[in-house]
Amino acid sequence: MQISPVARDGYLVRFVVMTPSDSNKPPVVARALEILKSLFKLPGWSEVAIKLALFTRTLIQTEISEQTLPTLANFAELLFIVAADKHDAWYITNAGQLQKLLEKGMSGNEPVLHESLQPIFDRLLAALPQPVEDEEAQGDVHAFYTFVETTITEGLRGATGLHGTLSMLRAYVKVRPQMLEPFAENLMKIFSKLCKDHILAITSKAPGDGTSRLIKLVLAISQAQVPSSQEARRWLITGLLQLVHKSTNTSLCRLILDMSREWVFQRKDGVPAMKEKASLLLKMTSFEFKRGDDALFADYLQLIFDIYTEPSLRRTDLTTRLELAFLLGCRIKDPKIRARFTDLFEESLPRSLMSRLQYALGSQSWEYLADLNWGWKQPSPSEREYTHPIRIPQSHFAEQSARPIRTLLHLDSNATHPTWVSVFKAIWSGLSRKEQTESLLAGVLACSPPMTLPTYVVKYLGKMYNAWHIALEILQGSVDRIKGVPTSWITPGMHSQSFMLSWR
Repeated sequence: MQISPVARDGYLVRFVVMTPSDSNKPPVVARALEILKSLFKLPGWSEVAIKLALFTRTLIQTEISEQTLPTLANFAELLFIVAADKHDAWYITNAGQLQKLLEKGMSGNEPVLHESLQPIFDRLLAALPQPVEDEEAQGDVHAFYTFVETTITEGLRGATGLHGTLSMLRAYVKVRPQMLEPFAENLMKIFSKLCKDHILAITSKAPGDGTSRLIKLVLAISQAQVPSSQEARRWLITGLLQLVHKSTNTSLCRLILDMSREWVFQRKDGVPAMKEKASLLLKMTSFEFKRGDDALFADYLQLIFDIYTEPSLRRTDLTTRLELAFLLGCRIKDPKIRARFTDLFEESLPRSLMSRLQYALGSQSWEYLADLNWGWKQPSPSEREYTHPIRIPQSHFAEQSARPIRTLLHLDSNATHPTWVSVFKAIWSGLSRKEQTESLLAGVLACSPPMTLPTYVVKYLGKMYNAWHIALEILQGSVDRIKGVPTSWITPGMHSQSFMLSWR
């Protein structure tokens, strides 16, 4: 005897709803739900009508408690199965009844109910038309949006039922991004408190930190729509900086990293501001020291590499601010990643020997690599790039061997010093006296703390070798340093005014 779809579905539905509430979903009930789910995916079975009134007594009238939660979870999952493959027209027709079935479960703080009811809520939001003011014909639509906005407002204001409130707001913002602004201030205040509680739980090593799930919901909202209010955005960036720096939750840090990538490459509206993006990305350098997940730091460096290779971001404020992050890529232990950054660094430098030497000694700050012997980072121009001939046999071989030699020097910092001395000796002999002077003065100008040279020496070198521009910068910087120095200590020509007069 063949059992009709209606009879079979009716039997399975009755079996599920009649299960005692204290059974905590025994295996047989879970199996029945799985069978229902697979049946509704078959052709024709999704058209079997199961009245929504079946769910009214449990999902609307039953109070949520530890005893009733298993039964509520069964009904919520059953409702999800029934509604999963319905068309938008079905959602629009049953909008009023679905709203009532969703209200209690979505307003509460039970993730087990949200897991089943959230997809129905999302589909209902996507299916319903945008609300129209003073339109009586859209009574159910207006009532539904009123329920959504009221629930979110009260939940954020009172910090109650946050899991349901944030889940609803995430879905609402996805459909109507502009609707984040009325809730942004209260949302960011809650986010700030969640960040503090999360970090406190980590520092105190308290078990069962329950803030991560809620923080991820706020991040999902911010990923969909960034607050346009500067004050709300300040709360957001401050919380993110705290999480990046102190959170040990790798999945949370990775979510922030993914969100930052989307902000950099996909958002073109200027929000967050370039400065805010840069501050967050720079704080992520702390990923280098997070234990147990080298892949997180590698993915962070991949983002930095992508930023520097993106044509639209070249010479922007973002790449200027991320210099530290880029240099970290040049020092990472992974040879493949390090080689990519070093090659990109090499390509960005000028080709002439003089310009490269001035860059190494006078322009680039090596403070970020202070714990390493950064001499191996110095670029190695080939013979054809020199403005003065240096006798290096087999120049093509020398050029091709420069990169692997730099890699080997990274492994042995003790070998860097004698190598740099020998290379610098060859380079120095190929520079003119003027270029040698400019390079030395540029190096003096870049020193921190500043190097003190007699001003008459600086004056002489600047005039004699036409290096007046760098000499003036050195002398200008020396003015503040000699204030308060006894007159007897001041060497001839040290007074800046007398120097400027004699310069003419």
